[in-house]
Amino acid sequence: MKKLFLIAFASIFGIGAIAQDTTDCALFVNFSYTVDDDNIYFTNTSTGEPLGPIYSWTIDGLTSALENPTFSRAGFEATETVCLTVHDAPFECAGERCELIDFEMLDDSIIIIIDSTDCLLSTSFTYTVAGDMLYLTNTSTGEPADANYSWSVDGLYSSEENPSFSTLGFEAYEEVCLTVYDSVESCFGTYCELIYLDGDTIIDSTDCLLNASFTFTLDGGMLNLFNTSTDEPFGAYYNWSVDGLYSSEENPSFSTADFEATEEVCLTVYDSSEFCIDTYCLTLAFDGDTVIIIDSTAGIFSAEKVSMEMFPNPAKDVLTIKVSNSNSTKQVNVYSAYGELVRVEQIARENSQIILDLTDLTNGIYIVTIIDEENPDLIIREKLIKN
Repeated sequence: MKKLFLIAFASIFGIGAIAQDTTDCALFVNFSYTVDDDNIYFTNTSTGEPLGPIYSWTIDGLTSALENPTFSRAGFEATETVCLTVHDAPFECAGERCELIDFEMLDDSIIIIIDSTDCLLSTSFTYTVAGDMLYLTNTSTGEPADANYSWSVDGLYSSEENPSFSTLGFEAYEEVCLTVYDSVESCFGTYCELIYLDGDTIIDSTDCLLNASFTFTLDGGMLNLFNTSTDEPFGAYYNWSVDGLYSSEENPSFSTADFEATEEVCLTVYDSSEFCIDTYCLTLAFDGDTVIIIDSTAGIFSAEKVSMEMFPNPAKDVLTIKVSNSNSTKQVNVYSAYGELVRVEQIARENSQIILDLTDLTNGIYIVTIIDEENPDLIIREKLIKN
């Protein structure tokens, strides 16, 4: 399974071996909008969407999971930034587009809007690494006539259209961002991509086809687990977790003596560099000598009544988690890539979000799960990058 993650505005997170760019996900996020005295109406115009797309809109602190939502303009500022995120359930293909909307009051009842349909900008870039230099090439389309460029990577900046940066001092992975805008900033777009550097090569997800999976049997009070993952990396490592128990064997067994009525079993498969990694989980219900699969999460996402928004991702010091349903208490669990539980928090019934302090966590990949205490069989799971 190729690993693609949401990065800032619109990006693809890579894992694997040498590559020039990350273009395996054909998703291009876009939208248009119209406005009247009271409301703003958004229309999703994205192309190349994955199967079963999930939508997340934000504007002025408001959110929506509808494909084509409407927001009341009450309380809006003269300018507002609207963002649309589109992704599939496993978060393998994801992208985001943000636009600045300017409202101008001509009189008390007429609103003129700089409409997104007049801004055809789609920001993008490609990159190569040679020696100690990172070479960036602007590939944006629909640029305004007086386009300006703003690049950032590792605290470095450039206003050139096609800059280059020395990679000396770069971390193993760096986020590169390009913003293109016109002189009045009425048409602008930002594209960010997280790239992994290994000497003079770029690590890319298109070479990681890992798809973690497993089967199981129940025999005499023992749960026997069998790795059935495909396209495993060379020298693959395994990490199993269930009921606070762990194993690094490929095909382990666990005693069910102290299991609860339902247990979540997870397998993480990864290579020594952790650039190729995947997690698969099943929620199992135990009844004597029988076991029932309640929920197959395919390692990333499963939910019916609650949705989660997690930002920023990658995160450095703090992470904000918002949930759509605040009618019950939610438990937030953070696991390392090896299945170790490193953080447990709660979102109280009357709240819809929580802010986590990540400063004590080492850089790497984590799995964040949300469990609704009134519906414990419904679990949301997303991957988090800490950098």
